[in-house]
Amino acid sequence: MTRTILPARPLGLRAGVHVRTALHVAFMLACTAGLGLATTWFVSSGGSIGRDKDIWAHGLRADGEIDAQRTSKLVPWIIASYHGTVRYSDAEGASYEGTIAFWTMLGGPDTDNAELRYDPQHHDQFAVSWGVEASGARWRAVIVMSVLFALLTLASGFGTWVIIGNALAEARVARVGDEVQLRVVACTPVVKEGKPTGKHRHELELDIGDGRTRRIVKEAPWLLRCGPNDSRVLGLWSPGKPHSLIVIRSDLEPLAVTQAERLEIKSRAEAART
Repeated sequence: MTRTILPARPLGLRAGVHVRTALHVAFMLACTAGLGLATTWFVSSGGSIGRDKDIWAHGLRADGEIDAQRTSKLVPWIIASYHGTVRYSDAEGASYEGTIAFWTMLGGPDTDNAELRYDPQHHDQFAVSWGVEASGARWRAVIVMSVLFALLTLASGFGTWVIIGNALAEARVARVGDEVQLRVVACTPVVKEGKPTGKHRHELELDIGDGRTRRIVKEAPWLLRCGPNDSRVLGLWSPGKPHSLIVIRSDLEPLAVTQAERLEIKSRAEAART
């Protein structure tokens, strides 16, 4: 640990940083769980295609009604979902009610005509002509959507892992990272809709060794200046790992320091600027 302006002790991050990280992780975990459930639903819906065809081939015709609708997700002939309620009576006059829900891709059933059949061994299980006619389109939707949602689930899970990894790396840099000065290349006010936001776009340059530099862009109110003529700002990093970098703001965000340390840091930074 090499530090001259910052305290030569392991530093922590402010509570607000941990809260933001926890909220981001919770959101990403919720997204991952939701995408995982969608993947599971599409995969499991593949089994209902074969079941519907079997009931249709061996089932008995039923009198009833279908209260369902098609919802096009892109354009009607690319991908659509069918969902609704089915009510029917078997040969003994017993009434049953159930739901239909499936997706189609590049095709679909003739919704102007509908027929119901039920399983003679299990009268509460039924098939609708819509689902049987659209078997091929349903399989296309199952395969494509299952793969798509599986990839999204993996991407969301990887994003969660990256957030956690970055948070752990930032905490480690705060504890044992070396102090470093970044050269200020440019500093311009950030304006949105013609109004200043109070933030500045800082373009910084970090010397990472072997004559190489890394350009960093940071939007913040102000950064902690420590070089002559405000030419440099203060940061912490792990040598050889340019991506494990904390650029310190003028309010010492994101570091958690005592009030006495805050005054001492600013005094040392001011002395370094002269």
